[in-house]
Amino acid sequence: MWVAKFSMIDEKGIFSWRNKKFKVKTYAYRTNYFIKGKKSYASGIILVEGKKENVKKFIESLKKEKFIKKLEVKGNLINCLVEKPTSLSKKREESIFYSLELIHIKPLFTDENGVEFWELGSWDRRMLNKILKTAEKSYKGKLIYFKNINLSESDFLFFSLYPKLTQKQKQAFLLALHNGYYEFPRKIELKQLAKTMKISYTAYQFHLRNAEKKIMSSIGLKI
Repeated sequence: MWVAKFSMIDEKGIFSWRNKKFKVKTYAYRTNYFIKGKKSYASGIILVEGKKENVKKFIESLKKEKFIKKLEVKGNLINCLVEKPTSLSKKREESIFYSLELIHIKPLFTDENGVEFWELGSWDRRMLNKILKTAEKSYKGKLIYFKNINLSESDFLFFSLYPKLTQKQKQAFLLALHNGYYEFPRKIELKQLAKTMKISYTAYQFHLRNAEKKIMSSIGLKI
């Protein structure tokens, strides 16, 4: 299977500019895409990460978005349905990113600068080439890698397997993950992470340890 990872900026999209404005990170997992009549519908689950007040502002802003048809919120987790005229989707070439020929390897990650990171798979290399050309032409796309690989189960991130972590546990784990704590050699130590999270070293270690235990247990491992 061919897999491409690339970044792009959708300045006219629903989420990208909001991430930048409110300084939050989002993980979006697409659940469905379909066309009915003259309208296209895209549904997904979104995890929002950032300062509590910023997450709140992001969600309040999203509630005012004219293209949001349905919206459910629980904490920093959002379930939404986006409705757009098909003419608008075709004009912006966005529907290509939801083709049934594609496999979304991992949830779409958008950083606090509004940069989206996509990781897509397809049996047809030409399909991915088409995606990359569209991203480069219309959304300032940049290729990270494009290769033919044999996928193992670990290459996929299943939302249903994400354990129920508390807000503090999620924050501690994602902070460690994105700052290179789990890389070799480590790029950061626990004391620095605790300082970034603005809690004591002991408290940070407690939240991270419990997060790791839940995550490991969800895949059948014990620590």
